[in-house]
Amino acid sequence: MIEKYDLQAEKLRQVRDDERFTIDERIKANNELKGVLEEQENAMLENAQRILDAKARQLSLDKDNIEFQKEYIAAQNELVGVQAQVAGFRSEQLMNEMALQRELLDIDRARGENEIEQFEMQYEALRAA
Repeated sequence: MIEKYDLQAEKLRQVRDDERFTIDERIKANNELKGVLEEQENAMLENAQRILDAKARQLSLDKDNIEFQKEYIAAQNELVGVQAQVAGFRSEQLMNEMALQRELLDIDRARGENEIEQFEMQYEALRAA
């Protein structure tokens, strides 16, 4: 199931990063990516927590068992690793959200400048006539 989220997220990243798509399509893909990442986060954390809980139950049966202790510590580390990975996914999505917003502002600014330029050219043509 987690791999399914990876595939969905990668497809959305491809659209978001492909400048052949419109800015609106790219923003939409990035917004959808946020939702997929949230679902993936929930699945990954739930999975890591289940493993940690199972290792905790196992350890509770025999607290002196060194292998059980090592497995429990590894499960704790895995949970922290998943949290760090998820934080990285979120950061990447947020950075791209900001970049797309800047790009949209640049497009709007360029459109405005073009409109002013066209207006000035029309004004000069009318004055010359």
